[in-house]
Amino acid sequence: MRRPTRVSSVALALAIAAGGILTSVPAPAAAADTVTLRMYATSHEVTMRASRNGSVSLDLGAWIAAPDRAFEIHTERAGYDAPIVARQVFADGSSRVIPRHLIRGFRGFRDFFRLQVVQGGDVVAARQVDWCPGGYELERINDDGPFDPRYPQGCYANPFTLGLVSGIDRGWAVPALRRERLRLAPGRYRFRVTIAPAFRDLFAIAYGDASITVYGTVKARSSRTVPPAPAPDARLAPIPTMTDPPTGSVPDLVALPAFSVGVRNGRSKDLVTFAANVWNRGPAPLVVEGFRRSGTMKMDAYQYFSVDGRFIGRAPVGGFHFDRRHGHHHWHFLQFARYRLLGADGEGVVRSHKQSFCLAPTDAIDMTVRGATWRPEEIGFTRCGDDGSIWIREVLPTGWGDTYYQGVSGQAFDISDVPNGRYYIEVRANPTGLLYDRTAGNDVRLREIVLRGRPGHRRIVVPPWHGIRA
Repeated sequence: MRRPTRVSSVALALAIAAGGILTSVPAPAAAADTVTLRMYATSHEVTMRASRNGSVSLDLGAWIAAPDRAFEIHTERAGYDAPIVARQVFADGSSRVIPRHLIRGFRGFRDFFRLQVVQGGDVVAARQVDWCPGGYELERINDDGPFDPRYPQGCYANPFTLGLVSGIDRGWAVPALRRERLRLAPGRYRFRVTIAPAFRDLFAIAYGDASITVYGTVKARSSRTVPPAPAPDARLAPIPTMTDPPTGSVPDLVALPAFSVGVRNGRSKDLVTFAANVWNRGPAPLVVEGFRRSGTMKMDAYQYFSVDGRFIGRAPVGGFHFDRRHGHHHWHFLQFARYRLLGADGEGVVRSHKQSFCLAPTDAIDMTVRGATWRPEEIGFTRCGDDGSIWIREVLPTGWGDTYYQGVSGQAFDISDVPNGRYYIEVRANPTGLLYDRTAGNDVRLREIVLRGRPGHRRIVVPPWHGIRA
């Protein structure tokens, strides 16, 4: 997972301090009239550049801020057969349920914005836009809130996510329109973005705080900027080796059912492709470091144990392998997961040769578990190294999973000689048992599939898992 691009947090704060630069910013509310959310525009005028196909990224400089108090949303389900419920959570611990028709599962609010584009007095485009309060390019509007943002980034959900937390810290702002594109010919337009009435009423947003108007000029040629590289991580200090770490310092690795299952028919072989995820229920992160043996291409692996963010010990857990294949060329951990295709009798039929991993948090599975890391990039970005590395660190934070897609021969299951019938894709975490894992009871998950068709034209049926088609 790549670290999102961060834009300067100073620019917006200076714009506010300068006065008159931000539009649609009414006078500060009285203390009794706490503002929940407020829309900003950094300028009345913007210039946007169309791509070659004529689409325009609507970089209007539109923001939503939480000026006076944090805005926090918990979205969760009690189990895989339970409905998804969203709640607004307040500082005193109380909460209120958000009507289900206003949410789009774990992906945020449904039709939160109304966007209208006008040219020469004619409405040339109008649409309703969803919104995720978990922003990426965060900026501060004042220094009343926390120095660093606390909430997770984005509202992306794995099919098997149980709980997400999203929000805006007091004194921070998130982009209002992210990744929104329209096909617009070169010219001048008026853009109006308004929070829908249902959300204005729900969150008590004043009408004057709920809309912005920006004039934009669309030009034909596109431009791109390169995001800055992430800063390097600091190495952990040497700590003692232990063989019996405290329970609270050990992660709980949980296998999820295979998903995105499909068939790839080729001239010489038929493959079952799939995605697999193992996640960490916590309460501690899975942190594995590798130290290179002098003069070799081998690294010894150590698992580190932490309590309340403080590392208290480590233990040897196997090794790292350097993968020289195209698209990899980094160090892989050997003992994380294993995938097999099992027959209806539970016996192995085909084994995936995907046996090593560069661990990283790719999917938020449950941000509500104890010890969940809402912003994993703040605790250290996974480092998988290169052929010159003498040390690496790979991390799977609490609440997060790591998804791998098996879509190539050797990793996908070769079913060319496998007869039609009922089978199970087995995802197994910690297959060698070398990792310290709180319980082995959730290390294995099966996903039923049914093979049909004839060689070269194989088909697959994947029954829903707890009602989830995935």
